[in-house]
Amino acid sequence: MLFDKKVWIWVRKENIKSNISVMDNIKDTLIEECLDILKRDDVKNELKQLMKPMIDLILQELYPYIFLSIVFVFISFLLILGIFVLLLRNKILTKSPTAIFK
Repeated sequence: MLFDKKVWIWVRKENIKSNISVMDNIKDTLIEECLDILKRDDVKNELKQLMKPMIDLILQELYPYIFLSIVFVFISFLLILGIFVLLLRNKILTKSPTAIFK
C-alpha cells in the first residue's frame, strides 16, 4: 500500500512537470506569435494611429511644465554666467595687470 502511494505521488509529480513544460511551450509560442504580429507594418501603423490622440493629449497637458522647465534652466544659466563674470571681475580687480598673465 505504501509503495502504491509513492508510485502515485511520483507519477503525479511527473504529470505536473510535463504539464508545466507544455504550459511553458504554449506560453513561448504565444509570445512569439504576438511578437511576429507586432512586427508587421500594418499593425505598427494601426498602433500609431490608435496612440496618436492619447500622446497628443498628454503632450498638451505637459507643455506648460516643459516651458517652465526651459525658463528655469535659462534663468539658472544666466545666474551662473553672472557669478562667473563677477568672479572674473573680482580676480582682475584684486591682482595687478602683470600677475594676471603669469
